[in-house]
Amino acid sequence: EGTITITGITEGTDFVVTFLGNVTNSSCNFTRNISSPDCDPALTLPLYEGFDYTVGSDLISANNWENISDSSDEVLIGGPGGLSYPNLADSSQSGNHITFDGGGSDPAIEFETVTRGTIYASFLINVTDISSVTTAGYYALLGDFDARLWTVPGANAGEFQIGISNANTAPTGASLDATVLTTNSTILVVMSYDTATGVTNAWVNPSDASFGGTAPTASATLTDTDVETSFSQFAIRQDSTTETPFILFDELRIGTSWSDVTPTTLSA
Repeated sequence: EGTITITGITEGTDFVVTFLGNVTNSSCNFTRNISSPDCDPALTLPLYEGFDYTVGSDLISANNWENISDSSDEVLIGGPGGLSYPNLADSSQSGNHITFDGGGSDPAIEFETVTRGTIYASFLINVTDISSVTTAGYYALLGDFDARLWTVPGANAGEFQIGISNANTAPTGASLDATVLTTNSTILVVMSYDTATGVTNAWVNPSDASFGGTAPTASATLTDTDVETSFSQFAIRQDSTTETPFILFDELRIGTSWSDVTPTTLSA
């Protein structure tokens, strides 16, 4: 009877408590699996991540990032320095970038829940090697797999395209950006999801004339038939060695407007 208080447990750590009953009757013993909640405060939007962490460290070791899969082969902090893009607010002078490929862990970052309007995410990527990729694969997730950004290998060596989907189906037609891209070039990608309509968009290297303003016409689009109305997560996906190329990734921004994720000047 009474209250049992357990202290000294690190938040986010699961543990087992065993209760011993009558010492002469082990049938009175029982155990309980207990989860200590992770009490990090929700990150407010707009959110900016410049990956200003120690080169060579695991991303999931950084504040606010965690592995949402059961895999190892961590996403690593690369550097020194980060990626930059003309006329986009450039913070590459501080911070590094992340690097990943093939199959492995799926780091995610959580933020305050968005339940109305459109949510946007932008980031820079540099696909350095796609030679081992034979099948289209997705590597960036907005929501709980609700919006997925893909690389689709091209007809020639070192070529690929970028597309968007809401399911485990490679993008085609209007959901696949028509631009044929090549390795070892920095690309600005923006993706969005409208919580009212399910319209899911992607932009590949949008014109800098739109930065800080309103969204131009999307270069890849589709409508989710099962509309999701709540978003609170962005994740990096390492699918497999035949689906995920070698990627450098930087300058992650998440917000509720185009201007939030395409700033032309640095902000606090």
